[in-house]
Amino acid sequence: MHHQKTQISDLKQRITFLHVNTQADGQGGSIITWKSGKTVWAMVSPIKESNYMRDAVRREAQDLAGIRYNIRIRVGYDILLPARVQWRGKILTITTKPQLDPSCCWFDFMACAAEEENIDA
Repeated sequence: MHHQKTQISDLKQRITFLHVNTQADGQGGSIITWKSGKTVWAMVSPIKESNYMRDAVRREAQDLAGIRYNIRIRVGYDILLPARVQWRGKILTITTKPQLDPSCCWFDFMACAAEEENIDA
């Protein structure tokens, strides 16, 4: 994802992890909300797609079209899926399992716009 050598000073953006909170609704179903978790420094980069890929996405899933992001954080934070991040007023769903980079210093993962935004403080 991030191929250049990353320095700690490259993590200039704050993200807050959101964790799923499921409660019984009293009628045999459940209510899902998202609770705010740890806030960390991150590098968030939009994924640049080719025109061909962008057109294919538009044709196959117009309702899901949106920018996808690569996110890099420092190792030391447990990311339990499913999870989301809140960044610059946007809610992003983590779409890939966090991967440890070759230097073992960073976790990399991808995220895209969330469908709904039920967040508990």
